[in-house]
Amino acid sequence: MTISDKFSDGFLDPRPRFLQRETTGTIRSVFIANRGEVAVRIARTLRRMSITSVAAYEPGDEHSLHIVVADHAVMLRSKDDKSVFLDIETIIAAAKEYDCQAIHPGWGYLSEDAQFIRRCEEEGIIFIGPTADTVDRLGDKVSARAIAEKAGVPVPGGTSKPVKSAKKAVEEASRVGLPVLLKAAAGGGGRGIRVIRSLEDIPTAFERARSEALKAFGRGDLFIESFLEGARHIEVQVLGDKHGQIFALGTRDCSLQRRRQKVVEEADATILSEELRKNLMDAAVGICKEANYVNAGTVEFLVMPDERFAFLEVNTRLQVEHPVTEAVIGQDLVWLQVLVAAGHKMPDELGSVVPLGHAIEVRVIAEDARNNFAPQTGLVRHIQWPEHSHVRIETALVQGSSIGTKYDSMIAKIIAWGRNRNEALDRLARALDDTRIIGIKTNVHLLRYICDHPEFQINKIDTGALERWMPEYQETIGSDPAFFDAARAAAVLWASPKDADKPA
Repeated sequence: MTISDKFSDGFLDPRPRFLQRETTGTIRSVFIANRGEVAVRIARTLRRMSITSVAAYEPGDEHSLHIVVADHAVMLRSKDDKSVFLDIETIIAAAKEYDCQAIHPGWGYLSEDAQFIRRCEEEGIIFIGPTADTVDRLGDKVSARAIAEKAGVPVPGGTSKPVKSAKKAVEEASRVGLPVLLKAAAGGGGRGIRVIRSLEDIPTAFERARSEALKAFGRGDLFIESFLEGARHIEVQVLGDKHGQIFALGTRDCSLQRRRQKVVEEADATILSEELRKNLMDAAVGICKEANYVNAGTVEFLVMPDERFAFLEVNTRLQVEHPVTEAVIGQDLVWLQVLVAAGHKMPDELGSVVPLGHAIEVRVIAEDARNNFAPQTGLVRHIQWPEHSHVRIETALVQGSSIGTKYDSMIAKIIAWGRNRNEALDRLARALDDTRIIGIKTNVHLLRYICDHPEFQINKIDTGALERWMPEYQETIGSDPAFFDAARAAAVLWASPKDADKPA
């Protein structure tokens, strides 16, 4: 694989070259149980595989790009107030109506719902992901900790079962030692988590975290875990097939976070020594073998400056940040997912894939930095994405799209690849400079600030770094009263690419 063949027309095209001869057999049509950027990503690969894609959309989402990219699109209405993408029976009925042999859940929504997976199995539909039993075991963070311990992988100090009351949480936090995390046993995405530095904070934090978890995941179970300050968030991409093989396909550094939400992701994790990288990948494979893992997943760790590491959790699905791994290993993970689901045995070559170069991804969010990063709504009046070599854009946003409160506020991802981290970072910065989104406020300015931050440039970061930079960042926008002002839209539209997104 050469550098020049890694990208095509500005988009990564990482087809598994040693698997191109394989066919998917019984999978001829796939229902995508997701929307927006997720559905666009999946549909593109299905088209390259000559598999028919069927996408769904709800009333009000008619302008999303995934409707155009998929081979077929069907409007679905939920029977109650929840999103149709959480309506198991409606999704399955639509997949059967269009004679789909498989369902790809993407990430979010029903992707980690064991009940949904079991319903697919009952209806004879292939679920492109792990089994329901695996999701039950690894989707619960307390159960996953036990599996990691059984596999001989270090875990942070904490409780072996959920704490049932604030009083019990105080007792356990005293035993474990402050600071601790009060964490939801289910779900992810930073929700249902509180950092506890004082025992007096637990009663209020307990009720708020439990309420948040119950609303987001349908379960309010919480547990206590040591809070490891100064750690990096490192994760391992894994892929298991139905023949008992499990491969570690590289690492990612997702340390730059705000409110425990990832903002920047990189592959491979260059901060790791070769020994530590191998140890993390071996640990990830060991955990997955203990859980009989099949298909794509991510095992997450916290890594301390002295190279001690501890298991964090397993995401039993494809991750938002999977493109950076694709960029450096030259493999299409969605393609591999489909082949695994169809029963193919993965070749030995997959175990010897070596990362080439470096990739960085940033998440473009519709949010207002001047208003505590509140989610933004509105009409996208103008949009322009960079058309640069070695830059990939993942989005479903088009001019005329309406951003509401119903869906996640992440509207795009920008991924840049380079022969080394410095080159990738330079390409990312230039891509952000040439990004235009008019009509809604976004975090593009923050992302550009991150690219220029001296600590980020020398890769001196941890999970608390971005929060520490926030006061300085707020000063940069505080001195710019015109920045983010909708009245500048017309002027920005005609500004030169170099100057358009800079404060006046």
